[in-house]
Amino acid sequence: MLSLKPFNIPEKHIGFAKADMEELASKWRAFRQDGLYNTVADFDPKTEVTTHKLVLRRPLPVDLERHATSALSNLKNAFDMMVFATCAAINRPIKKFNYPWADTVVGFTAIRNSKTGAVIPQEIWEELGRQAPYKRGDHDSFKHDLARDMATLANTKHTVGLTVDCTISTSSSSISIKKMVGPASFENRHPIWDSVNQEAILQETSGAVDATAQYTVEAHVAFDVAPPLRDIDTGDALNLFLNHAEQSLERFKALAIRMGAT
Repeated sequence: MLSLKPFNIPEKHIGFAKADMEELASKWRAFRQDGLYNTVADFDPKTEVTTHKLVLRRPLPVDLERHATSALSNLKNAFDMMVFATCAAINRPIKKFNYPWADTVVGFTAIRNSKTGAVIPQEIWEELGRQAPYKRGDHDSFKHDLARDMATLANTKHTVGLTVDCTISTSSSSISIKKMVGPASFENRHPIWDSVNQEAILQETSGAVDATAQYTVEAHVAFDVAPPLRDIDTGDALNLFLNHAEQSLERFKALAIRMGAT
C-alpha cells in the first residue's frame, strides 16, 4: 500500500526549524531590550579632533548563531528528505539523493541527466522542474532567488555567522560656537554603519564647537554574508526559506497522492 507516512520526516525537520526560529526571535528581542547602542566621543590629541560614534553596546549572544544555524540546517534537511519521502511514498525508494539546487537551469538539467539523477522517477523530476530550484533572475523572482541564496548558505556553511546591520538617518541637528580660542571645525557625517567594527561615525568636531543631533536607527540582525542576504533580517530570511519549504512539501505530497499514496 502506498502511504504518505514518509512525509512525517521532512515535516519533523520543518517543525524543528520553526522552534529554532521562535527562539531566535525571542532572544533577539531580549538582547534589544536594554538598548543596542552607546554614543561615545573619541578625542585624538594629535589632531585635536573629537569623533562622535554610535557603537554596539555588547557582542551578539552566541545562542543567536546556534538557533539560526540549526533552523537553516533543518530546512536544508527538510528539502533533501522531501525527495526521499516522495520516492518512498510511491514505492520507489532511493538510498542517496539531495534536493537538486543549481545555479542555473543548465546546472539543474545536468543533475537531472546525471547518473545520480537517473534514480529519481520522471514524475518527480517534472515536479522539481516546476519548482525551479535555481535562480530565475526575472523581474518577479526576487523572493525565489533569495530562497536559492539561503540554500547556498545552508550547503556551504556548517555554522552561520550573524552580525548587526542598521540604517541611520539624522532627524535634527544644531551647532553652537562657544568663545573662540583658536580654530574650530564641525563635520556632520551621513552615518554609515560599519558592520565589521560595529560602529558608525556621527560627527567630527574640533575647537569651541558644541554640536547636537538626533538620529533614527533601524537595526536588524543579519547573516554575516554578502548582500542581498546581509540586507535582510535573519528572521525574515529564514521565514522566506521556510515558506519555500512548506510550499514544496505540499506539492510533493500532492504528487504522491495523485500517484496513489494515501
